Amino acid sequence: MMYRDLRGIKIYAPEEFFPSERAVAQLERISRDERVEKPVIGLVDIHDKKDNDFPTGVVVASRKYIFPQLVVSGPNCGMRMMSLPLSAGDMKDGDVDRLFRGFSRDIHLNSFFGSALSEEDIMGIMRRGAGWIKYRFPDAEDEIGHIESGGNAFGSNLPDDRLIRRAIPKSIRELSKYRMGILGKGNHFLELQEVEEVFDQQKAEHMGLRRGGLYLFMHSGSGGLGAMAGNIYTPRSISSRGKKMSAYVAAEWFRSMFDPVRRRYIKKVVDHIINGKKGLFGLEAGSEEAELYLTAIRASANFAYANRAFISRNIRRSASESLGIEPKEIKTLYDLSHMSIEKETYGDGAVWVHRTGGVRALPPGLLPEGSVFKETGTPVFLPGSMGSATYIGVATEKNKETFYSVSHGTGRLPEDKIKARAENREELVKYLKERSITLYKGEQKRIVKQDPRCFKDVDKAAGYLEDSRFLKKVAKMRPIAVLKG
Repeated sequence: MMYRDLRGIKIYAPEEFFPSERAVAQLERISRDERVEKPVIGLVDIHDKKDNDFPTGVVVASRKYIFPQLVVSGPNCGMRMMSLPLSAGDMKDGDVDRLFRGFSRDIHLNSFFGSALSEEDIMGIMRRGAGWIKYRFPDAEDEIGHIESGGNAFGSNLPDDRLIRRAIPKSIRELSKYRMGILGKGNHFLELQEVEEVFDQQKAEHMGLRRGGLYLFMHSGSGGLGAMAGNIYTPRSISSRGKKMSAYVAAEWFRSMFDPVRRRYIKKVVDHIINGKKGLFGLEAGSEEAELYLTAIRASANFAYANRAFISRNIRRSASESLGIEPKEIKTLYDLSHMSIEKETYGDGAVWVHRTGGVRALPPGLLPEGSVFKETGTPVFLPGSMGSATYIGVATEKNKETFYSVSHGTGRLPEDKIKARAENREELVKYLKERSITLYKGEQKRIVKQDPRCFKDVDKAAGYLEDSRFLKKVAKMRPIAVLKG
């Protein structure tokens, strides 16, 4: 079966990937909201998270409303792929180790402090996104054409500084000064991969993929800033928010009383919590409250675009020092978000598409003239977890059924379906080493949660997506080494 259709929901996943009862109940709650377009979409990687009110791997559309609860975990958590001017056969003994020891030294992992910036820098980042990197560091790669939305969530409609300062509290802006260049912890990573198999030679060449070639694949976000902003503007329980975050949110809500627009917004949030409304917390598009929220998440998304571009600059410099590679020879293939709210044309009009663990996947016919990927369609990355393959594909016309979306990975298995996993880091390192994969860092206790055996099978996920025509496979990558926070 290509999908399961039930009560205003379509879950596009094979039976063995079907989510938990909790996740299905959460989707049903969304579908009962009259403001939501039907069906609500579950992607192949759909899974519930203990601390979230709604599952990951979901696409929700609305004609007139924006729902902050659907992207609360952090706008523009996303992925980037970069090519190295090397093939696997070019690597000598010790080269991989030198490369990743350099990355471990030159890239901030899960530290509280990243690279220090000024207030002027922060405002520039939040307005301009990835474009700020080239402006601030002229030696950086000119890569805007290879970043979704040109690396700027505001597009050409840039807000003035007053709007950003209203939407992003001073506490977040001050913290932002020290959070640039952080890869992050949890499921964030930097991985060295080799193209193991090419399925479509023409598309692979157009995308810069070659059999045996080496590539760096990054998963990172906004250094926690998007999550902080999301928590301020979203009704959540203390249990799902966490005690420390709840205290921070309470303090920012108090400060909001001195700004009329933020005060009205927070009043709506509190009213939603107190009255125990069963529907989603919604903002009518075009209202002052909606514009306040959108400014906050777009500014946060821009920080994430800039963060991945900043890390890439450090990657180029580090690889140059470790292996003698010219920095300009390390090219960005594509950078995309998998946590977003976008106003997009669909059918006979515009809709607000909410993607939680989903990537925007446009076929060639919907890409503008001059797009780097006009001939192929949007690139789609389908990673499993460290220790498993990554598939690279392109979007198809069939994606119209999912509001032009594809899953951002395979997703975690429900706990009752996990058959084996490492009990500690040593066991995980051994498991990966048996598969010729080296783990660097990843010393926190929660690293075992990223055991590949806790995730759905990426080969089956890629096969399902191609068989159901949501994805055209281009290449398959095998992991060689992975850096974790």
